[in-house]
This record gives sequence, C-alpha cells and structure tokens, in this order.
Amino acid sequence: MNLAIQRFKVYSKLILIILFVLFVILMMVMNSKNQVTVWFFASFEEINVLWLMFVTALFAVLAWITLRFAFGVVKDLKALKTHETEVANKKRQDELMKRLDHEETKDAGGAKGVGGLSAGHQASENKNAGAGE
Repeated sequence: MNLAIQRFKVYSKLILIILFVLFVILMMVMNSKNQVTVWFFASFEEINVLWLMFVTALFAVLAWITLRFAFGVVKDLKALKTHETEVANKKRQDELMKRLDHEETKDAGGAKGVGGLSAGHQASENKNAGAGE
C-alpha cells in the first residue's frame, strides 16, 4: 500500500512538472512576436514581451532573496539582543548572590557557637536532644 502511494506522488509530481514546462513553452511561442513599450525611468520602445517577463522574474527572485536576507538579519539581531540581555541578567544575579553570601557569612560569623552552629540553632538542637531521652 505504501509503495502505491509513493508511486502516485512521484507520477503526480512528474505530470505537474511536464504541464508547467508545456505551459512555459506555449507562453513563449504565443508571445514571441509581441512587442511592448515600457517606461522604467526612461522610455523603452518596442521590446519583446519575453525579455520583459524574464527581467521581471529575475528582479522578483532577487527581491525575494534580498528580503529573506534582511529578515534573517533582523531575526539574528533580535536573538543577539535577547542573548545579551540574558547574559547581563545572569551577571547581575551572580553579583547579587555573591553579595548575599558575603552578608550571610558576615552575619553568621559573629553569632557562631560551638561546632560552627549559631546560637539559635544550638538551642533547638539541645531541645531536640532532651526530648529524645
């Protein structure tokens, strides 16, 4: 069953490609004698329609590539700004944590009792030890 579906997809794509090529050939044959006058910042008299269509298609493709490149650059700039913001936030958090640790060690350093325990913690340990007896 899977092979039949895959074969159908391949032949469908092949038929579409052949129809497209036939359409392009028919369009070229039907428009080979047609002439047109175009103004593009200057007047171009009696140029072939096929050349006009080719140049239009070429500029459309170039514009598409340029726009994709420009949007990619904008996306990269946003990602870079987000990364820089995250790094700055992480740095600020690290500095705050260091300051907090320093303040805690300074506060806890003066209130240390026996065995490095604070006086309040030592009292609760003594209470727990007495309750277990």
